Amino acid sequence: MQNKDLLKIPLLLEQIPSPFIVHRGGRVLAANPAAAQLFGYPGAAAMIGMSMLELNHPSSRAQSAARIADMAAMPVGGSVPALELRMLRADGMELFVQARVIRGAHVDGPASLSVYFDLTVRRAADARLARSEAMLSKLFATSPDYIS
Repeated sequence: MQNKDLLKIPLLLEQIPSPFIVHRGGRVLAANPAAAQLFGYPGAAAMIGMSMLELNHPSSRAQSAARIADMAAMPVGGSVPALELRMLRADGMELFVQARVIRGAHVDGPASLSVYFDLTVRRAADARLARSEAMLSKLFATSPDYIS
């Protein structure tokens, strides 16, 4: 690979539509614009240096801390299963994501790459569907027999 090709890699990473964060020791080393947008930050640079646990809802922090520790002990190429997590945007709004994490080589040593898939809209739709089904079930259970 030539030097001019290496200069194109950061531009390529910025254009990836899936939100991702590179982190080590629980701190953000890099993020792409899609991650900044998902978590409500003005740009990826605003996320650098922050604790990964700040992105987690308090109910998910212990689980995320354990995964961060597990990843730190893994060799490059190691990964953990995808996990659904409750997270927080910068404005405090809750969101639900599926996180996939792989251990990889970074400029100055191994780091973890977390890729996020936003499940917030799907979770809200599932909750509305469950409420609707419960109301319909209750309606049929309490309705006179001649409706059927």
